[in-house]
Amino acid sequence: MPPKIISVIGGLDYDLIMMANRIPNVGESVLANEYLEAPGGKGANTALAAYRSCHQKPHDPRPIPAKGWTSDKPSDDAHRNVDMDAQLLSSTTSRDKIEVDVRMRLLRHDRRPYQKKNRCLFTHGATTTWGTEDFLRIEDLGCGMRPDICVAQMGIQKEVVEQMIETAECYKWVTHLIMNESEAAIMSGRELGEVNEDIWPIICQEFLSRGVKNVVITLGAQGAYYATATERGYCPGYDVEVVDSTGADDTFIGVYALECIRQKEHGPWKIEQAVARANKAAAIAILRLGAQRGIPWSDEIDKLDAPFRASKVADGRTD
Repeated sequence: MPPKIISVIGGLDYDLIMMANRIPNVGESVLANEYLEAPGGKGANTALAAYRSCHQKPHDPRPIPAKGWTSDKPSDDAHRNVDMDAQLLSSTTSRDKIEVDVRMRLLRHDRRPYQKKNRCLFTHGATTTWGTEDFLRIEDLGCGMRPDICVAQMGIQKEVVEQMIETAECYKWVTHLIMNESEAAIMSGRELGEVNEDIWPIICQEFLSRGVKNVVITLGAQGAYYATATERGYCPGYDVEVVDSTGADDTFIGVYALECIRQKEHGPWKIEQAVARANKAAAIAILRLGAQRGIPWSDEIDKLDAPFRASKVADGRTD
């Protein structure tokens, strides 16, 4: 049986992370408690999560250098720490080199659970070099190959994403729509404060009515809500210590995408099963500092033993 192809269209970031007790005020300098350089980026995180979620953690992982890493980025040796996992991220377009975004993240160290918040500054890289002309054929979505599933993210220019799904109004081409609460508010024309457990089913139904087959709203520490034409439900979050929440949504999407392929091969589609496994992976991803350091392997997802976080959604269901 030929291998299945999951195409993830997104960027690779190099994160410069400073952790401090608080975010500086205007004109103020604050001494950081910790400094870390680590690879990240929504596209890279998602691809890595998809790969790791179907492989066990190796005893002696050997990072693979990133093809085309440009030398004008911080630290010429930085690419040696990028876990490429069999060159998943080796190339995306026919361009001569891969552009890497640089992002400065300020992370507030707060001992209260679920309270580690960050601020990001970033430079434009690969995701802004793409144009609609780069994705005119189905093979363009898979670097010359026809993908079995394609993951596009809103970190890319709106016009380019619209080209990927044919037209902004044609939600019938979207099989799976995964949004966090902020994205759900923007895409449904609501204020963020309006997005709550009473509104989740309404937002999902709006997109289902437009032709989307599966809708998921990720809720951070609260878990995730999902809906299809025939079922809907809620998966609570896990009660774990939050070290760094960056990359949790990317991990969720990567594992969810892998579940789509896996289930298609072995039986009927069960969205609840896919959301539950992606939810577990996202809970593990936030246990370590650095967007990619916490992305779990398949056996780590299987072994997660943590209680569900207390939820305001009764009995773990909303319907």
